[in-house]
Amino acid sequence: DCTAAPNCPLSISKLGIEQYLALGIAPEKIIMGVPWYGYSYGCVDEGGGELLKCSEENNQIQTCHLKLVPFRGVECSDAAGSQIGYENIQKII
Repeated sequence: DCTAAPNCPLSISKLGIEQYLALGIAPEKIIMGVPWYGYSYGCVDEGGGELLKCSEENNQIQTCHLKLVPFRGVECSDAAGSQIGYENIQKII
């Protein structure tokens, strides 16, 4: 089984910032690191059929099943996705 999920979805990042603010930490003291790239994965249904869209609903992290794309002897790899650049990440957030 090959699955993917965000390692730090936007809702979790927002929650972390809100918690620091609730502790009384001044907003100008908070620094958030943003990666220069990310990955986008097309999801398939569990039967290996149609492509579905990964999503985050009601702050619940949704995982998705990936198409098996062998890479260097491993059946499940990031070769199933495509890298997206920082400029696209800025549009998302």
